[in-house]
Amino acid sequence: MVLVGLALRLWLLFGNAGMTPDSPIYLRMADSLAAGRPAIEPAHHGYPTLIAGASQAIPESEWPGRIISLISGVLLLPVVHGLARTVTNPRWALLAAALAALHPLLVAYSGAIAPDSLFLLMVTLSMLMVSSYKFTSGGLWLGLGYVVRPEALWIAPALALLSREVRGTVAVLIAFAAVALPYAGYLRLERGHWSLAPQVVSTASAPAVQTPGTVAPTDASAPPPEAARPGYLQGLLRHSAKLVELWPWPLLILSLLGLALAPGPLIAPLVVLPLLPLLAIPADGRFLLAMLPSLMAYAALPPRWVAERWPRARAAAPVLGAIALAGMVVCWIGPAGGGARAFVGGPRELREAGRWLREHGPAGATVMDRQTFVAFFAQMRHVPVPDGSLDAILEHARATGVDYLVVEDNVAGFDPRLAPLFADGSFRKAERRLNVVHEVILEPLKGVMVFEVVRGDSLADPAAADSIATP
Repeated sequence: MVLVGLALRLWLLFGNAGMTPDSPIYLRMADSLAAGRPAIEPAHHGYPTLIAGASQAIPESEWPGRIISLISGVLLLPVVHGLARTVTNPRWALLAAALAALHPLLVAYSGAIAPDSLFLLMVTLSMLMVSSYKFTSGGLWLGLGYVVRPEALWIAPALALLSREVRGTVAVLIAFAAVALPYAGYLRLERGHWSLAPQVVSTASAPAVQTPGTVAPTDASAPPPEAARPGYLQGLLRHSAKLVELWPWPLLILSLLGLALAPGPLIAPLVVLPLLPLLAIPADGRFLLAMLPSLMAYAALPPRWVAERWPRARAAAPVLGAIALAGMVVCWIGPAGGGARAFVGGPRELREAGRWLREHGPAGATVMDRQTFVAFFAQMRHVPVPDGSLDAILEHARATGVDYLVVEDNVAGFDPRLAPLFADGSFRKAERRLNVVHEVILEPLKGVMVFEVVRGDSLADPAAADSIATP
């Protein structure tokens, strides 16, 4: 199963770029840490620290982060197998390992510049340790998980309470605090204020199972207006629908049966689902990743239970295993599989636009974009597109000294304010505050456009505005 999982991950890794819109954050942090500077960004330091260390042996800027994710994703498979063995026998634990090897979202994140595979490995190790009555080790692994992603704060109390023993509860919490509290103190010194979870969750940290590499219509770093936030029940239904996309009904039923048969520490990551509606974040499969190892281990329990409970009906056990694998086929056919296959991580045209801008634009220029790819590859400062009308966006860009505005086809499709700039040539020509300086049109309504922001008196003469455009 490890070899199968490795082959599948390598196939997808070499078929995409591995960049998510959050990837430049981790790469900037890694560069700062390697240079001995403070790495003040909206993310935790564990993953960038490993990138900084790996960069000493792997000079290519993008590959250290991808290799760390690949190693974490492959190591996860035997850990899931071990976790399943705490609730089922070794034979059926292989089913859980197979599900982990084949799951499209786990495959996709095993080649991305993102901390998700590393965090998932640490959470699963912590559950394995606690399930094996190694409570201190479990708490330490989860504490290290907190250094990678703040969601460990949600899981730690649940894992401690589900450790089956009072001494286990105390040991898990003490060990977790032994790592988490010093790191929280480090954040206090670095940022000048207490911050348990400085990470700003981005809706663009693809593959979002609906459309990878896209962003929401408003600034992802800002919570939605109060009136626009769904109620708790509505939010819970949305996140539950995403869970069914990641873990289709045949698998979900098996997992729920397994949970009923063997409640215990494996339930801990499942607290993520009822907590997500309390946060101002969209329904995205990425936020449910921590639940998958537990669901995989539980899905491997019913076949063993049937075989041992009813010896005469042992033939039903392979049928249940086949149902589980059929559920994985459904997963690949559905939105989760489509998201993994389309995980391009910064399409080639965006890389080309960034490199063109680096060669032709002034050093230190500012790029306004809903995504971060072009600014990253241009080695320029990125600023997000603010809320408001297109007119307000352009006036804000002019007033704050923005040099370039980038509009990609997928962003235009999600943000109706920017869509006319990309799709309507007449509208684009009439807009004198912008000039196209670079464009790549792969096919109608697909590609990227880089606009130069025109400021000051140059607006008075339309011919002058036109002359700025570079062929």
